[in-house]
Amino acid sequence: MLAGNLSGLPWKLSEPVSLTKYTLNQKYELHFDSGFAIAGGRMKRDATFLVYLNSVLRGGETIFPCCLNNSDAEFPCVPNGKPLLKDICHQEEFLKVSPQARTCLVFFNHEEQGGELHLRSLHGSCPVVNQEKWIVQIWLHREPWGSGISDFW
Repeated sequence: MLAGNLSGLPWKLSEPVSLTKYTLNQKYELHFDSGFAIAGGRMKRDATFLVYLNSVLRGGETIFPCCLNNSDAEFPCVPNGKPLLKDICHQEEFLKVSPQARTCLVFFNHEEQGGELHLRSLHGSCPVVNQEKWIVQIWLHREPWGSGISDFW
């Protein structure tokens, strides 16, 4: 319900909760949470809701390479190619959210007008340096997105 309240989207149209554990040095390469092919169409996840379940002392940041830190300006990355995660995690100019226990992050995956994939939603998880990282992910939709287990895979 909190995911719906923070995003303004109907929480009843969310996908099932996904629990993810990152082990030492594990990362998740840059990606979009929406726009990928599924069942002959394209998945449209309107918003992503992340809950950090534990604090991580070093690494594990969620990084947005198309967003500059402390700025609303876009950084020109994509569609000409995504930067490599290993090349950007140590850089301070990109927006990074450090995992802190019991905090959450909400971001939108599509432009409000027209519904095109929002390039600024490109993100990844930097390697966890000294411990595990646990997160919960919930993807929210504006309209019903499917009714069978095959919609998940």
